[in-house]
Amino acid sequence: MTGIRKVIAENMRVSAQIPQAFGALRIDLTNLLASAEALKAAGTGVSMTSFLLAALGQVLREAPELNSRFEGDEIIYYDEVHAGVGVATDAGLMVLVVRGIDRKDLFAIDADFKELLHRMRIKKLRMEDVSGSTVTVSNLSKEKLQIFNSLITNQECLIVGLGGVHREPVADAEGGVSVRQVANLMVNMNHLIIDGRPAARFLERMQQRLEDPEKYLLPKAGGL
Repeated sequence: MTGIRKVIAENMRVSAQIPQAFGALRIDLTNLLASAEALKAAGTGVSMTSFLLAALGQVLREAPELNSRFEGDEIIYYDEVHAGVGVATDAGLMVLVVRGIDRKDLFAIDADFKELLHRMRIKKLRMEDVSGSTVTVSNLSKEKLQIFNSLITNQECLIVGLGGVHREPVADAEGGVSVRQVANLMVNMNHLIIDGRPAARFLERMQQRLEDPEKYLLPKAGGL
């Protein structure tokens, strides 16, 4: 075993020693996907990952205790949110770090993420592009896999996952039923840092933003 696969294997061996718990919440992404299509038609397409990062930045700005990691016998808290994004490559999984997502709007985050992807493709990544994350995200929304269990890396407090989007009949508050586009939003939490209730509230705050992007995530709607 050599190269990236060897590094991944060693990181996963360490991650498996972290006491962690898993939680999931099904969310309705119908409105978000409609917003994404409208932006694309207007010539300003934004990726699902960028929507996820924008919501994450807002939530961790409100709950800074979750933007942390465990080191030695201490909890280290960070002033800025730097999100590691897992990206599949032919050589193996690579984590690109989008910096300062708590201080940027959706379009700025999307531009930064696309620039990282470009540098990865032309093999011009810098050390700061692949290190220094304070939270990690795994977006598999385009896959058929609906639920998965991610392993926390770098002793971070959280790793967030989004499963495959699929159509499903959903009952509304009035008792009506309509077909919606839904997905599972998942989190693995580091039990050395937090317990179940903060993780549950984290998922609820993420759901709130992802289900109503017009109100929370689109810059023209006052997302920041």
